[in-house]
Amino acid sequence: MYDPGDEQEQSSGGGEQGSAQTGTAATAIPAPAPAPLTGQATDEQIAAWKKANPQGIYSLTSGNSILYFKRPSWEEVDCAMSKVDKEHPLAMGEELVELTLLGGDENALQDVPTRLSIHTAVIDQIESKKATLVNL
Repeated sequence: MYDPGDEQEQSSGGGEQGSAQTGTAATAIPAPAPAPLTGQATDEQIAAWKKANPQGIYSLTSGNSILYFKRPSWEEVDCAMSKVDKEHPLAMGEELVELTLLGGDENALQDVPTRLSIHTAVIDQIESKKATLVNL
């Protein structure tokens, strides 16, 4: 027949053999702190970027790297859109990255898959609001 007390005795060492451990709590080993990201900015630097860019800033991480960007102004979006070309489909993203990059691990941009994902994320940051047309 099942007796939960038997299970408890076995897990605590059971009988007299475990009596030396009775009354001591197991010490949990804390998890190691995550390694800092390459290119991590200081809180002071982030505060300065926020002050200088009231339209907002954001960060993108890839692997152990971080990059910081500001939200683009109308002029920066216009400049990037002017680069749209059938022969250079990545030029718009490249221009936006160049115009809005504030700092971080720029070496992350050397990896092609990472660079493509960063371009996509930066382009996605161009916010637009839906406008409603009403014929009068």
